[in-house]
Amino acid sequence: KTLSPLIERIEWEYTADPPESFSCKFICGAQRLPNGNTLICEGGKSRLFEVTPDGRIVWDFVNPYRTEGASRSIYRCTRYSTEYVQPLLAGR
Repeated sequence: KTLSPLIERIEWEYTADPPESFSCKFICGAQRLPNGNTLICEGGKSRLFEVTPDGRIVWDFVNPYRTEGASRSIYRCTRYSTEYVQPLLAGR
């Protein structure tokens, strides 16, 4: 959900299809992207996905890596622009 504190109403809400297929009770979050899409972290299921304003999933990732005896949960995700990442990778 995206809440607007100025007008005190929900501006946008994602509902999965079927609704019970998506539930985040802990380690989850969302980031509105410059293109209007929303990046969602469903951390307990180790899943990241991007949805359009109309709720269509356009990118979906489930972390396949697991360490013996450890969880594969994802704590947080952030989308960085190419302009931010390219200088960090220069010279590699």
